[in-house]
Amino acid sequence: MEEKFDVNWFISRIGERLVQSFEDARAATSPGAVGEAMEQPVRKQLEQILPRGIGVGSGYIFDSSGTTSRQTDVVLYEKEFCPVFTINNAPETTYYPCEGVIAVGQVKSILTKQLLKEEFEKIASVKRLQRHPVHHFMPHPTTGAPIPLERSYGNVQSPSRIDVSERSEADETRQVLGFVLAGEARMQSGTFMDAFLEFTRETGEHLSPNIAVILERGGTLTWGNISTRRTERTGPNNAGMYGMLERNDGPLKWHHSWSAQNAEVLYFTENGEPFRALIQWIHELYRIGKTSDFRAFYRYFQNDSISSAAQQEFRPKNGMAIEEYLKTKNLVS
Repeated sequence: MEEKFDVNWFISRIGERLVQSFEDARAATSPGAVGEAMEQPVRKQLEQILPRGIGVGSGYIFDSSGTTSRQTDVVLYEKEFCPVFTINNAPETTYYPCEGVIAVGQVKSILTKQLLKEEFEKIASVKRLQRHPVHHFMPHPTTGAPIPLERSYGNVQSPSRIDVSERSEADETRQVLGFVLAGEARMQSGTFMDAFLEFTRETGEHLSPNIAVILERGGTLTWGNISTRRTERTGPNNAGMYGMLERNDGPLKWHHSWSAQNAEVLYFTENGEPFRALIQWIHELYRIGKTSDFRAFYRYFQNDSISSAAQQEFRPKNGMAIEEYLKTKNLVS
């Protein structure tokens, strides 16, 4: 028995087992069986190493207007809060409201250019969904516009300090994360990157996958920027305080971005531990990501179609007629 537990070895082994499960799945006799054989091991492994607040499933994502995504292989959702609408727990009849979904993933044993294009389209169908906004009762102090209330994943309450910053587009950490996970890619790395860039331009930066992982090659594809930015500590000043100063005279350095929205460079690396990188991304987004206020879920349980002409009756508990009761409260003359 080993005296120390090696986390790095354990996570690496997960990737190796997944590659083998992809190989085994190719022996399945129908496309549906192949897909299920690939998806189940992925979901099982994710359940074991993700935070306990994250549930793992598959199916469809939808928003409060009824718009529905295409079927998604892996759905990571807020296990404690997100309502799941399912019939017989079958993926083809399971639906998740987008406000409670953290990330979605598409799984392929072998990834070709055509299959990659399909995965882009499926992830984009999720990212197009609109999370229902819940607004603060006070308008924005400068613009007068409604202020959306947000909360962190895994948290019921919105923060007491309201964010009044103005954003021209959806922040990349306020979106559902999309990832592609493949056993192997039938493309060289350069061809893979060219295809990824091509589909990103076609699909839109805010709708494209955030990360792609190739298990057999040990490769991870992410977005980012290259700069000479460095941070330097300053001080102490006369009051004994320290500060931080950003300079642009450092060595060339790679800075990861969550998506193509704030990135200029696509980066592919054969780091040997791609599944570990994916898990780290999901952990980090669960920590810093934001979604709509918890009350957005109420939209799915309200019936807004009730006619104003529908019959309505009231009965005061003291036995009075409703007309007399309203008079006693000075609610009618």
